[in-house]
Amino acid sequence: MNKKKANLIIGINALIFPLFLLIFYTQLPDTIPMQFSLSGEVNWSLPLNVGLFAFAMFFIVYVGQILFRFKDETTYPKKDTALAILLPELFIIILIIAMIVK
Repeated sequence: MNKKKANLIIGINALIFPLFLLIFYTQLPDTIPMQFSLSGEVNWSLPLNVGLFAFAMFFIVYVGQILFRFKDETTYPKKDTALAILLPELFIIILIIAMIVK
């Protein structure tokens, strides 16, 4: 994918996560389930603030390493671009599941 187009899509997609938090923060539970057992019960979870901070740091590091690693090329690999685009949506899905399980 063209670097300019990929950067634009990743940037716009990165704004979806803070927008979701702005709208739904009061409805989010105090903990985010991280692992479920085969019976459907939560095995362990993270406090909300730790989970949000961990996701933000992971996203920044992942996108930063893509930008740094492929800075001299004209395009980004499709796999890395797709994951960078989908990361905010995946974490939003995790938060929605946390609201349902709550």
